[in-house]
Amino acid sequence: MIKDTPDHPICLTWKNAAQEKSSPICIQMREYPARSDLWHRHEDYRELVFVLSGKAVNEMAEGQVCIGGGDLFAMPQGSVHHYTGISQFRHYVILLKPDILTALPGGFRSLDNFRLLFQDGKNCSPVLHIGEKELPGAIERIENARNEYLNRYPGWMESVCTEFFRALIYILRYACPAGEQPRQTANQISSAVRYMEENLSKEHTLRSLSAGARMSVSNFRLRFREIMGLSPIDYLIRLRLKRAMLLLVYTDQPVSEVLLQTGFTDSSYFTRQFHSAFGMTPRQFRKAVQAGQITPSEELQRLLSIVPDR
Repeated sequence: MIKDTPDHPICLTWKNAAQEKSSPICIQMREYPARSDLWHRHEDYRELVFVLSGKAVNEMAEGQVCIGGGDLFAMPQGSVHHYTGISQFRHYVILLKPDILTALPGGFRSLDNFRLLFQDGKNCSPVLHIGEKELPGAIERIENARNEYLNRYPGWMESVCTEFFRALIYILRYACPAGEQPRQTANQISSAVRYMEENLSKEHTLRSLSAGARMSVSNFRLRFREIMGLSPIDYLIRLRLKRAMLLLVYTDQPVSEVLLQTGFTDSSYFTRQFHSAFGMTPRQFRKAVQAGQITPSEELQRLLSIVPDR
């Protein structure tokens, strides 16, 4: 199992292996189990942050902004910031040398999101967001770049650059300004969804979720299904299964710990739900991924496309 740490980042070389120490692109995957982080800066790089899960507050000299799963933003070279209010915060940090953006094909700069993320100036970019359905595709493309770098098969340098281009195009294509919610109801449902995402290990009921959204139970149930395509409880189960799958793939935690972290209180129920979604038990799923028999991103996409009968 590959594990990244801030001290051992995955570097994507742009030119050749001999120039690896001055790589213009560097990708790190970081996870903060703590509640706070130190102030820091990247003197020689622009910083593109892509949040996988959890939440935090990005504090900068010019202000602060709340960020969560699917959010992304860019900071200019030398920007000072740190994270507070951290809860299960896990994200990619993509560091770009200043001249790398000018080397990108012109098609990148024609995209609106490119101008939003990499605008000139000293301030952080606006926060963009990638939805749940598109998130697995972004993760897959970034992970493909990591794997090419680690395996170093013939032509790996060209492949790493190609995969990174694909990841960036995908992100720019599907991201939209965070908080673009045209209706008050959408705001309330979005708030309920984020609350579920950030508190999967807690016990939730339809009544408690509707109360948190400041809606009646019947209206919350109806509007939630209209906006999200699932009932609140079905959506909660899907979120828990998605988190469980990611923990099985990207950590070595035992199944018993995965069960607790994702809010399943009964192992038999967890196994039944997981088997219903993925066609195998959690242990069988982990072994199949490790053996290369299944692709996590494809399984996750399949999970997101399932519509329950009830």
